[in-house]
Amino acid sequence: MRRRLRRPALLIPAAVLLSLGAGLGYAAWKQLDSSALETNERLLEELPAYPGARELDRRSQTFSGEGGLPLPEGLVTTVLFTPPSDASQDEIVDFYVSGLTGWERRTTAVGRAFRVEFERGDDCLLLMTNGMTPEQTGNRTFAVAATSEEGACGRDS
Repeated sequence: MRRRLRRPALLIPAAVLLSLGAGLGYAAWKQLDSSALETNERLLEELPAYPGARELDRRSQTFSGEGGLPLPEGLVTTVLFTPPSDASQDEIVDFYVSGLTGWERRTTAVGRAFRVEFERGDDCLLLMTNGMTPEQTGNRTFAVAATSEEGACGRDS
């Protein structure tokens, strides 16, 4: 009788640890997938440069789905820019909306900022002006994120 109780007590934690280890291993492998990074960089190269804006930072990271395991669904590359001092949110949004032809776009007001999704097939560019609201203190910034996965802009392809 004691033998029967010991096996599940060892097997259940072993299965949990194995699943977690596999998920973490997959996450590490997926994060180092250079083709996703190259695709994101290609998308960002298509982006017209806002006149006078300076790039402050560029980062890539994996993002996960809504499941409980740490399995990444894709890689997103985000670039943070500082605009010229006289540029407004509206001017930046108008510049990218008129400059990115051939992309389906959806603009959403987020408080006093804008979020503009540009979608073309599985490619997604996301413009965010959160750092340019009137109540923003410090450096004014806007960001553009790029990813290329099925449903990358939050909509199914």
